[in-house]
Amino acid sequence: MKKIITHVFAVIAIAIGVSSCNLEEVVYSSMTDNNFPQSVADAQSMLDGMYGYVKTNSGSVSMSNTANTGWGWPIWSIGEIGWYGWNMLTTDECKRFSATHRINDFEWGLTTSDWMQTFQIVKNVSRMTVIIDIIEKMEINDAKKKTMLSEAYCLRGLFEYVIWDLFGPVHVTRNPAEIDDIKYEARPKEEDYLSWMIEDFETALPNLYDKTNDNANWGRFNKGFAAMFLSKIYMRQHNWNKAKEYLDKVKGYGYELEDDYFEPFVNERSKENIYCIPSGPTADNEFFFYTIPGNCTKVFNVNKKHSSDGQGGYDVNKYWNCICMPWEFYDKFEDKDIRKGGISDSYLHTDGNIYTRENPGTSSLQYGAIVVKYMYPVERTRSGNIHSCCFRYADVLLSLAEVEARIANAPTEKAIAYLKEVTDRAGIEIPANATSSIDAFLEYILEERGREFYFEGWRRDDLLRYGQYISNAQARGKTSAKEYHKRMPIPVSVVNESNGVVAQNPGYSN
Repeated sequence: MKKIITHVFAVIAIAIGVSSCNLEEVVYSSMTDNNFPQSVADAQSMLDGMYGYVKTNSGSVSMSNTANTGWGWPIWSIGEIGWYGWNMLTTDECKRFSATHRINDFEWGLTTSDWMQTFQIVKNVSRMTVIIDIIEKMEINDAKKKTMLSEAYCLRGLFEYVIWDLFGPVHVTRNPAEIDDIKYEARPKEEDYLSWMIEDFETALPNLYDKTNDNANWGRFNKGFAAMFLSKIYMRQHNWNKAKEYLDKVKGYGYELEDDYFEPFVNERSKENIYCIPSGPTADNEFFFYTIPGNCTKVFNVNKKHSSDGQGGYDVNKYWNCICMPWEFYDKFEDKDIRKGGISDSYLHTDGNIYTRENPGTSSLQYGAIVVKYMYPVERTRSGNIHSCCFRYADVLLSLAEVEARIANAPTEKAIAYLKEVTDRAGIEIPANATSSIDAFLEYILEERGREFYFEGWRRDDLLRYGQYISNAQARGKTSAKEYHKRMPIPVSVVNESNGVVAQNPGYSN
């Protein structure tokens, strides 16, 4: 990709912008070695500014300038071509409130959506390269420098991961000496890109905060965050031993499974939460905006302990009427499974009637159930002031159950014990046939991951790892789903401007 420097000054935090996209980049201001940065606070403000791309609301002009579409998708945005949203909407756990939808139905192409809105995350890799170089050259306290560099490398690794996961390997600028070299470059080999990503997370890991959910550094990346991404990368490569190495590290960091499944979703600093995007009015979480129908005022049959009335009724605000859980996925939960308490099968309509799965009328219940697992007081959800769980300790346990079994090629006692910690909390039993063979055990873990992590953004990753992303779609009637749909297309503008230097992903044609 080509490399262009952009300097963007925000009100609170300053982020150095380096583009890998269009030629029409706008220079908003200039920075020199003489005027910025001049202090640790200056460098910290640059670093903190980049955390702004790791948020949960929809795109904003702050993601880019108007020449590059003026709209972007932060990483944990629930929007349909944001990373988090894509990981749900293209799987069996989630659908739009409509009979058909191009993303749900694998009917996207080069012109379906503005892929640049998501692809522009690639700029942040170059931005982090500049910030890392600046911090390296600063004469500051050694311990402070190591911590800041660790966060910077972790941020760069995250941006690299998201781009790789959605688009595959593309050229990213990791050498500060190449920042001013404005040209398009061919896409790297998969193994090379993976090695860069792994290197960044591994470089970050030793000097990141041990934990952040119990101290003033809440919201900053920690060792568990980096180790979890490393385990995800290695699991996708089916390198089970390396994945186990990092999962064991997280296991030793002191996180615990909560007795109450819903505690991590109502208490962002829960002992189970390895990393969350913190709640706050400056970066509203649109989870409820997307999940609650525009004619819904109360949902029923949810977890009694956390419901508004203590009887399974939960007051909600009317929102955008967008996504739901298909009934086919809902039916994978046993009635006694307490996790089902974050999903509603009936609601009070603004017309005064209660609609149900059996009698949905014209309500969204004709398409699926309503997910409300973050059961905050309605006043907080009105402003979007809720957190988003990114990694929970339950993921460590289920991942260890999987890798232990894959390494041994059998459902070992240790693997079963890890699994049982999670199923016991859910109030269900592991069926006997689930441990009868390695294949049965692995398939049960995949199903259990679906029930444990619904609407947390990891379903696509699980299906890709199991090799079932496309077959799962085809099995539920998505006849348009093809192997090349595992990744988005490279934006047409990038391919065309490069005169063929940047290759399009297989299956898509300009």
